[in-house]
Parts: sequence; C-alpha cells; structure tokens
Amino acid sequence: METALRQGDTLLFPAPPVLAAHAAVGGKKESEGPLAGAFDELSRDNLFGQDNWEAAERALQLRAARLCLQKGHAAEDSVSLALAGDLQAQCTASSYAMRELGIPYAGLFGACSTMAEALGLGAALCAGGMARGVLAMASGHFCAAERQFRTPLCYGAVRTPTAQWTATAAGCCLLRPAGEGAAGVRVRAVTLGRVQDYQVKDITNMGAAMAPAAAATLLRYLRDTGTPPAAFDCIYTGDLGRVGSGLLAELLEAEGTGPLHHEDCGCLLYGHDPKVHSGASGPGCCASVLCGHILPQLEQGGPEAGALSGHRSADEPDHIFAKGEHPRHCPSGGACLPRLEGGLTMGYLWAFLVGGAICAAGQLLIDLTSLTPARILTGYVVAGVALSALGLYGPLADLAGAGASVPLLGFGHLLAQGVRQAVAQQGLLGCLTGGLQAGAAGIAASLICGVAASWLGKSRDQN
Repeated sequence: METALRQGDTLLFPAPPVLAAHAAVGGKKESEGPLAGAFDELSRDNLFGQDNWEAAERALQLRAARLCLQKGHAAEDSVSLALAGDLQAQCTASSYAMRELGIPYAGLFGACSTMAEALGLGAALCAGGMARGVLAMASGHFCAAERQFRTPLCYGAVRTPTAQWTATAAGCCLLRPAGEGAAGVRVRAVTLGRVQDYQVKDITNMGAAMAPAAAATLLRYLRDTGTPPAAFDCIYTGDLGRVGSGLLAELLEAEGTGPLHHEDCGCLLYGHDPKVHSGASGPGCCASVLCGHILPQLEQGGPEAGALSGHRSADEPDHIFAKGEHPRHCPSGGACLPRLEGGLTMGYLWAFLVGGAICAAGQLLIDLTSLTPARILTGYVVAGVALSALGLYGPLADLAGAGASVPLLGFGHLLAQGVRQAVAQQGLLGCLTGGLQAGAAGIAASLICGVAASWLGKSRDQN
C-alpha cells in the first residue's frame, strides 16, 4: 500500500498518522486570557524559575514535551525524532530542551509556521514508516523575542495598531503511525506553502506580510483535494491577527472562495484585549491554541472532524530574497494587496488630528498665557507621566500612534511605561532606572543632534 500520494502541493496519506497526545503550557498573560482553561499548565512567573528569559523558554518547552509524553503514556526512548523550533537564534531554547530529553532532534526555524511545519514533516515521516513516534513542538517567549526582534522592554516603546504580541507559550504533539494502536485526531493531508513577498516592509505588520501566503496555501489545498470550503466546520490559521484575517477574507473573496467560517489562533488566544493590538503571534501561539483548544474539540467530535494544513511565510518579509506568486496571479510589489477597510487611512487621520491638537494646545499656551516655553514643555512631560499613570494615555497612543508618541506628552508616557516595566522586573530599584532606560535612546539622539547642530551653525541673539 502506498504510504503517501502527492497531488499538486499536497501530501495525502491513505493511512493517516494520528496525534496521539498533546500538551500546552503558557505564561502569565495567557493565564489571563479567554483560553486559560484550555492549557494543561500555566505559570504566573514568566521566568519559570530561571535566571533569564532565554532559559525560561527552555523550561517552558521542556515542560510541554514532558507533559505530552506523560499524557501519551510514552517513554522518551519510544520517540524516534523530535521536530522543534523557537524564535531564539539557532533555535536555542529547543536545543537546550532536547539536550535534557536526549531524543534525536532536528531543529526547525519557520517562525510562526514552525508548528505546522513540524506536524507536516512528522506526519510524512510516520506515514512513510521512518518513525514510530515524532514529537512536534514549538515555543515562544514574549520577553526573549522582544529583545531579539524589536526593542528591549525597558524602552517602553509605543506599539502600532497593527503590531502583535508574542505569546509566552509552548505546544507539543506526539505523532504515531496508523495501526500503532494509538487513538487521536488523524492527519489526512498536509499542504506546505510557498514563500510570498509583496513588498510589505513594515515589521510591525506581520498580518499583512503573512495573509497572501495563507490565502495561496489554502487555495492550493482546496484545489489539490477538490474539497469545497463548506466541507469544514472551521478553517484555522496560525497568527494572522485581526489585520491579517481581514486581508485573508478579501483575498479569498477576490478568488471566489468564501465566505467561510474562519478562526485565527492569534485572535483567539487573548480575545479582544486592546493591549495586544492586532492579536497574538509567535511559534507558541498556534502551537498552544492547537494543543489546548482545537485538538480537544476535534477529539470530542471524532477523529474525522478535521484536516491540518500549514502556510509558510517570513514574519519579517525580506524583499531581496523572497519571491512568490500572488494568489490572484498579480505581480509582486504590493499594488494588488487589499487594504483593510478603514485601517491605515484612519491611522494616519488620527495621528494627524491628535498630534495637531497637542501642538495647537501648546501654541495657544504660548500666545495666550505668560508661561515660558520651558514651563510649557516641562508641563507637557509631567502631564504625560500623570496621564499614563492613570491609564488614560495608553489608549490614546494606541489610537493615534506617532501622533501621540512623538509630542512631549508621549515622552512622559514613555518614561512612565519604562518605570512601570522596570519595577515589575527589578522591584523598587526600577523606579530609579526605568525612566532613564526608557528615554535613553531619545535623550542620546537629542544630545547628538544638538552637538552636531552646534558644529554646523553659530548661536546668536534671538532679538
């Protein structure tokens, strides 16, 4: 009997491997979300008893793997291979976790698609008789990822409305070949997508970068298998977030596919929490939602309830190396990328209105009062600190973006956020260091520009 059939970009398994066990572990923020009850284990300590964030992610992933093996009644030596990955350089967390487990290991770095890649490769190995048990695992840690890919937390940088929140979570599945006596959800087909690039260069808008790959992969899966979208109770994507999900719907509608019942793990994990903006992201996002929320639902509905497919796309699109085919067969370059209704246009409008209003208020104070510019500027900073402490400036910064973060009110908000985060990490010492760390980049830039200006020009009497 054939172990697998290839139809276009899709592998079909006549004897589908099964997901014999699964486990999900999360951190503090995950324990506060709507899916908290779906996790096997949650920790209020994001350090997981370790000394640094990178070691914390190793402990997080190791705990997910051991819980999965325990639930599957499997010993470590019964697993032929572990396919795992994370966001740290060289898959650091996965490598150190596998060092303790002692299981043959192949590291994967697919960013947010890592879990889907691990499941697809693991299913193919099990179906081909090359493995009797495969661990598919992925993890992410908010603090470790922010430091490597964005900005250190102590900077208190303001996030854009399109930004997403890296989940501190891990998910692990144990794959077994068919006929091994293991019950579980069957993996009937796997579609591995192609890299897509439409010149989306905004690293804070992952949803726009990934949506075309998700649309193209789903369309190929439906075409290869001859399956109508209506055949599925629900189609899940990994972490497109709210922005990417809206773009996905527009892309599919343009191809005559839809409407469909679509859910995104990035939207589900934290619900409508405004602090995460467009939703959750990272390898641990879809891995934990799959293992804690989706698979238990499929098991309750029977092993025939669903199929798995994964999309592949770079989180931070590289327009130099990545070339792909648009699902509408349009040339790359962004001209055909649908715009989320009211999204970026409203963002620019609010930035203009809020920023303009703050500047206009300052000008009125100069024209109509006897306050000196120095007092007005200082008052703006103090007001920003106070409004941030009261929780009023954060929503305004989320709404207006640079329109609220660039004026001096935004600098006060930055200082307050830096102190708040430093206190959470270092205790009372953070009151003294947080503001300086948060404002270090802006202060240094001001000093450097001031010195450069003094070299290029000469001061003179303003009268």
